Amino acid sequence: MNKQLLQMKLRPPVITDLFVSRRLLQEISSGLEGKEGFNRKLTLLSAPAGFGKTSLLINYYQQVECEACWLTFSDEDNSLDSFLAYLLAALRRVNSNFGREVESSLADGFLKDFSGLTGEEQEKRREKAGREILTAFLNEFSRYKKPFYIFWDELQELQSKKIHDLLSYFIANLPPTVHLIAAGRELPPWPVHRWLARGSSKIIGQDKLKFRPKEAQLFFEQKNKEITEKEAAEMVSRMEGWVTGLQMFSLLGEDFSPRRILESAPNRENFMIDYLLEEVLAEQDQDIQNFLLQTAAVSRFNIELCSDITGYEDCASLLQEIQSRQLFLQPVDEKGDWFRYHRLFAEALQRKFQKENPELKKKINQQAAAWFAERNYYALAVQQALRGENYQFAAQLIFQKSDYFTARGKLIVMQEWLKEIPEEIRREKPELRIVRAKIELYQGNVPLANKMLQQLDEELKAGKLEHMTEDNLKLFTGMLAAGFVVISAFSKRKLTIPIEERLDTALKFLPAGSYWRQGVSLIHGDIQGLSGNLTAALESYRSVRMTSYGEDYYDFFVQVAGIKEARLYWLKGEIEKSQSVCQELLKKAKRSGFAKSPRAGAVRGLLGQIYCEKNELSRAERILNRGEEIVKNSNEILVKLYFNICLLRYYFTVKNFARAEEIFSEIATLPKDETHDILISNITSWQIRFWLEPDYPGSHSWQEALEKLKIRGVEPEREPEFGRLLDFIVLSRVLLSANQKEAAEKVIERTLKIAQQRGLIRAELESRLVEVKLSNSKQNFAEARENLKAILDIANSKGFFRIIVDEGDTLVHLLYRILPDETRGEMIQRLLQEFGETAKEAIQAEDFLIEPLTGRERDILEEIAAGYSNKEIAERLHISHGTVRWHSSNIYNKLGVANRTQAVEKGRKLGILPD
Repeated sequence: MNKQLLQMKLRPPVITDLFVSRRLLQEISSGLEGKEGFNRKLTLLSAPAGFGKTSLLINYYQQVECEACWLTFSDEDNSLDSFLAYLLAALRRVNSNFGREVESSLADGFLKDFSGLTGEEQEKRREKAGREILTAFLNEFSRYKKPFYIFWDELQELQSKKIHDLLSYFIANLPPTVHLIAAGRELPPWPVHRWLARGSSKIIGQDKLKFRPKEAQLFFEQKNKEITEKEAAEMVSRMEGWVTGLQMFSLLGEDFSPRRILESAPNRENFMIDYLLEEVLAEQDQDIQNFLLQTAAVSRFNIELCSDITGYEDCASLLQEIQSRQLFLQPVDEKGDWFRYHRLFAEALQRKFQKENPELKKKINQQAAAWFAERNYYALAVQQALRGENYQFAAQLIFQKSDYFTARGKLIVMQEWLKEIPEEIRREKPELRIVRAKIELYQGNVPLANKMLQQLDEELKAGKLEHMTEDNLKLFTGMLAAGFVVISAFSKRKLTIPIEERLDTALKFLPAGSYWRQGVSLIHGDIQGLSGNLTAALESYRSVRMTSYGEDYYDFFVQVAGIKEARLYWLKGEIEKSQSVCQELLKKAKRSGFAKSPRAGAVRGLLGQIYCEKNELSRAERILNRGEEIVKNSNEILVKLYFNICLLRYYFTVKNFARAEEIFSEIATLPKDETHDILISNITSWQIRFWLEPDYPGSHSWQEALEKLKIRGVEPEREPEFGRLLDFIVLSRVLLSANQKEAAEKVIERTLKIAQQRGLIRAELESRLVEVKLSNSKQNFAEARENLKAILDIANSKGFFRIIVDEGDTLVHLLYRILPDETRGEMIQRLLQEFGETAKEAIQAEDFLIEPLTGRERDILEEIAAGYSNKEIAERLHISHGTVRWHSSNIYNKLGVANRTQAVEKGRKLGILPD
């Protein structure tokens, strides 16, 4: 071969201060080398300009320890003879004898013209000869037993289909000892994805090539530029990992200041935009340029939208072409239907479009806004309307869909949208002013929100809003009422119009399923619950949880409503329903990406309480531990307080007093306000409940406990409120421990009455348990037994168990006394088994019935207690004298006694006979 070759194409370009990314080098080498050579044939680096492909290629070239060759392609290599000549020259830099067998073919049979043949026939012969030469190369590789690397750069320069066909053949037939690493801006027309599926190729795209914050920090440090990892992260975010952008920032001089760069980045980005326009856009044909300029006007696009705004019929092919040329096109969904451009490239295109055709750009934005709105992409519709200066359309969308945006956490976004609308339009539109008032309210600026709502309310009453459409006026009225309801519920402000009336107005005018209506329904549920109408409260909570947005929809209100609904079922003693709601909430949370939200932690807290009550303590511990991991890092004080109550319930059961003390200490450090009052009182009551335990460390008097409750407004003379029944039950326990039995009895009678009136089974059970202790303390054992029987019946029917065990050992003797009761025997045996050692001690003291008495045996024992002889008993019961003797013997055996006197005494002690 006599062709004069550019030697610079046969070696890597020289780059000073070459940055080494260990992560990317590892990405190339991962899974590459095997026992008998290479596990794959091709590694392809494919990304737009400026993503460091060549630098990475050089890095890897320099680190390989085996033989390797390099070739940088150029436009001239679209000629077959040039391509093959350079390929052979690159291979010969490793082995000077490579290709000697085909050299004569190249010189004599391939590079010359095929005289006497037509142009088409000549091309076919040349292609055939080219494949024969590549086959010879491949055969020579097969005889070459050492591992060998081939590096190709600037693949996008090869545009000839014939060349690419030869390359596909060449790569597909590479022996295991040869590996090709190639880089280019476009994805070459090879069957790369088929090779990928077979494991013979690997693609490293722009997502992998983007710099990470730590890499950017190391990059700047290599340039002697000091920068923190946080500042590096900001730069990486702004550049979307674009390496050339970071490189340009590093050239800003000795006064390099990351903070000043970030603050003035929009100005400093001008030279990067010039680079993109000159080096990338200018290289494209006119159709591609026009398409890029028009589609860059919208923030994201698909084929249908592209067709609508550009008028091009074959947008799918254009997008495919842009993607193959690696023109900074990035998919934004998993299916790959939606796209956007790299931020800086999009900015470059938009500036050029604005300069060349501002009216068309505005028209495209307005078209896109209408297109997005028709398909329910409301946020994108507002964004495009603002870009197209269609402020009336944007204002209408912001108002009508404000609940939609709020539900999706876009309060700040709405705030920014409002700022983009001219001041005169904002002033004249009450629809926008009420949206701003709601934003202020949800951001906690209650005084300003209240002032704005009051002004709008006056305008509504004065008839100044008649210019609004009927639908807008209804929505406005509902939003206004909802705003007042929220202010009243959460800030304790008095309304000029009663909250019930405002509630009715909001529920009347707000559309079903709207965000504002969900919030109002929650408050409505709370009001109904506090008034004692638990059925109505449950209906309100359920209506929010089962939102019209679909069964998988899960937002803040759905979470909160679900927690309130599940907790109300729990208090009503409907444990299975409560558990079912909790489990459904956790499933929805997982499907919707809320599995680690604070409210999901609260759900786990309640579910832990349920498992604890059902005596599934291991399961309770696991779910509470998972919940605690979520809640401990939350800033939501209400959630933390509620979850800690659930934890305290569990630690009380397992008698983990040390962990309980830690929780009380942690709670003391939390910031609190008036909205936390009920939960703080409940936690105070739990602390006192712990104090009353005999083994609890430290010394706490009943006087101290009463004083602590008094501070929280819990006193014997006061009527218990809904939500505070636990506190008053604890008050009765303290009074009982202080031997103030009469006061304790009055308090517990009130809590029991309220619990029964409202159907609060859990509070009823605990109140009855305190009554059992009161009866015991007054030695009224018959009353204690009857109360305990009622408790067993309720607990058994509702699934409660641990609440009885947690009362402690004082119940053991009573349980033994009613053990003969066959209807409650199984429940009693389970409870006695749980009491463990205490129950064994009672057995050892023989303070139990060995086997329940039959009905006839009970009758005979009662006759014995009445003082009748065996003969008299036989006559009274119309049975034989021998039968009486036989039954009497069985009675003595079952009671573990030897005579009539002992039998009567034991029968009274066990409650079989009245005292």
